[in-house]
Order: sequence, then structure tokens, then C-alpha cells
Amino acid sequence: MNENTELDSWTSFTGSFLKAEDVESENDAYIPISISSVEQDGKKKLRLHLERNEMKKDFDLNVTNLKKVIDLGFNSPKSLIGSKVYFKIVQARDPNKNIEVPALRIYKIEKIE
Repeated sequence: MNENTELDSWTSFTGSFLKAEDVESENDAYIPISISSVEQDGKKKLRLHLERNEMKKDFDLNVTNLKKVIDLGFNSPKSLIGSKVYFKIVQARDPNKNIEVPALRIYKIEKIE
């Protein structure tokens, strides 16, 4: 019998992306443990691999969040690793559905020395 461990969880099929409902408070700190470059629809994106307590989630940096990271003084994607990233929940327009939906915005990052 061939065992396939990815069938033990839905995560491989539903994704493990950080969503607004995962963030309980603006005081919840998420730690980027690694960063990767991914291609989606022919465009490159940065994907943060985050950890909080024992929860691991991915978060793709859109243009708004990327600009915020740069404005906060981070000079390279790698410089985010090991910092504390804080999110706030905002309403943003979903271009596919043309409705307002909860979205995450980075509002603060603390460097850990």
C-alpha cells in the first residue's frame, strides 16, 4: 500500500495563507522565518513564511504592503527575517468580485536584535 502523507491534511490543497480571520489583534506579532520569490500569473511576488506560536502561515506581499516595508526602512527582503510583523485588518476591494472584503495591511515591524 502506497502511503501519501500529503493526504493527511487539507493544507496542501487549500493553502496556508494568513487571512484576516487569523489575526485576532493588532498586537499579534508574526515572525518571518524565511522569504521566497514566487511567480504568479507571470509576475514575481515575495512570499513571507510566517510563524506565530506554533502556527505557520504564508503571506504574499502586494504592492501596498511592499511599499510599507520599504517605508519602514527595510533595505532588502532578507532583512525582514526574524523581525516582528504586525497587521491591521482593513476593507479592500476584491477586483474579481467587485466587493469590499477584509484584508491585511502591515502597519508596524520591529527588528529583533
